Amino acid sequence: MWKKWILVLITAVISYQYAYAQIPKLPRIPKFYYDTAYIINYNDHLAVRLVSPHRLYNFSIKNKANNAKYTYRPNLHTGMGVGFTYKWLAIDMTISPDFTSRNNDRYGKTKEFNFAASFYLERNIIDFQFRQYKGFYVSDPQKYLPGWENGMPHPTRPDVTSVALNLSYSIPLNWKRYSLRTTFLLDGMLKKSSGSVVIIPDFYYYHAHADSSMLPIDYEASFTDEAKITNMNFFLFSMAAGYAYTFVVRKFYFTLSAFPAISFNAGNVTSEGGDYGPFPVSFKFISKEGIGYNSPRWYAGFYFVYDINNIQFSNDLAFTNNVGGWRIFVGYRIKPPKALKKLVE
Repeated sequence: MWKKWILVLITAVISYQYAYAQIPKLPRIPKFYYDTAYIINYNDHLAVRLVSPHRLYNFSIKNKANNAKYTYRPNLHTGMGVGFTYKWLAIDMTISPDFTSRNNDRYGKTKEFNFAASFYLERNIIDFQFRQYKGFYVSDPQKYLPGWENGMPHPTRPDVTSVALNLSYSIPLNWKRYSLRTTFLLDGMLKKSSGSVVIIPDFYYYHAHADSSMLPIDYEASFTDEAKITNMNFFLFSMAAGYAYTFVVRKFYFTLSAFPAISFNAGNVTSEGGDYGPFPVSFKFISKEGIGYNSPRWYAGFYFVYDINNIQFSNDLAFTNNVGGWRIFVGYRIKPPKALKKLVE
């Protein structure tokens, strides 16, 4: 029974912001002030919202010598739920009913557990994600299965399990005129178009394993034995630097960003061709986009995040893991009840 409850809550996303406060016997943490010509703060209002998140995830193995490639994806659900924001506290709670997954007969069934938390400091953001999936389907069988057509069932691997853990710290340099928490949490509003260089130190752990080789049997002629992988573990330490900019037209906004990164890698791969490790340096790319409407009362939008991790195994063999998702939301700001004011200071 408890497993069913876990699956009900798999898309729960809790965002918690650290509140700067006077701590007895400790020095006061300095408070930072935005340029009020650019940023309006609404965190003294209670913002309630409806949310619908959907995650994106896949991993691929590619033979660069002949461009052969196979990709696995989990059959993920779309969530639906409610959330609220008040001062330093922000919580979204969603469920993912079975009917929101894609056709199980065509894509197979995936068991998933997800947890994400974001700490919105006054200047910077700390993001944490944990994802675990069991049960994948091959997204591109037409590459190696003659006669396969769209609409036919995809080859599935219910034994393939994947775990991804990510911790990142986003630092905007132009924080007085460009607030990450205002841009992505919408606890306020940008009055003018502005942007900032953003630096993102990032840690990423990835694990995948299967009962036998993940390489589809009908595709084996296009790969070496090193591609017949049964287990892999990677640790990626990255430093990304890029630019985020939000265009503001009256009460409408549009955010674009791009953060290329260099990753320093460690780990191991177990395959039928032997054990080996990744190249020590690789490329990573992070992007966050958003579009919507923001006013003193109503706010709504679409938010998209994508994280691309590329790792070279050998001169010919490469691995890619793409992690991301999108989120639709609509909310309304009201005066907070007295009980909430006392509870959250």
